[in-house]
Amino acid sequence: MTWLEILSIIINVLLGGGIWLTLVTLKSVKQKASAEAKGADADAKSKEIDNNEKILKLNQEYVVEPLKREIARFSRVVTRFEKAFEKINDCEYKVDCPVRKELQKKEEEQ
Repeated sequence: MTWLEILSIIINVLLGGGIWLTLVTLKSVKQKASAEAKGADADAKSKEIDNNEKILKLNQEYVVEPLKREIARFSRVVTRFEKAFEKINDCEYKVDCPVRKELQKKEEEQ
């Protein structure tokens, strides 16, 4: 697997996680409404659901959003790297370029 495939998998998992959180939140809201309709036992269930909703919101705020920002930053770095890599062939020092040799060495190892 190349690093680009790994990056693609990570992005798909993380962006898919937002959908998962939305579905879990919707399920919690539905459970809360159903629990409130049932009466006395509903209070404990309602508190449990409220706690779950708070956990999901904290997860979204402190895990998902920072990861999205980090992925966006990583994507920009990879884009810059790809542009630089494409320019190697136009470089007048390409024959003895140590960066090119190191990159080719890494590709051959994979």
